[in-house]
Amino acid sequence: MLGELPTQAYGVGVQADGRIWVAGAVRTSAGPDKWDLATWIHGPDKQAHGQDIYNDPSDNDMLRSERGRAVAVLPGDRVVVAGTREVYVDDQHPIVPRGVALVYEGKGKRIGEWTSPGDKMFSDEILAAVACCWTSARPIRRASTSA
Repeated sequence: MLGELPTQAYGVGVQADGRIWVAGAVRTSAGPDKWDLATWIHGPDKQAHGQDIYNDPSDNDMLRSERGRAVAVLPGDRVVVAGTREVYVDDQHPIVPRGVALVYEGKGKRIGEWTSPGDKMFSDEILAAVACCWTSARPIRRASTSA
């Protein structure tokens, strides 16, 4: 159901029309394990609508991981996948976990993202849960479509 790569699934959400959203991760390397956040979308008939893979575009050496942890179904046609993301802060703190939220609409079109800036707590991946409320109360920053 989740593809050929080693996968993890942590959260599931079901929209009123029966669309099923699964939040988790796909392994990108082993020894040590590194993961990219993955979102899978299935129709009410369990037909796969596809997957969305999110990773840090500045992590060229694939040293950090991202994982989807929860799905929040919002009013209307929007869904938020909340998770964790490891970010580079400085040489003393090369890997710090932060909260991340990805906003989707329709059958899996990512329309926005948010990563905690770390201004409340240094290691604040718990804020991913708060991000679901934040995205429903604030304007969504549209994801860049440039390559």
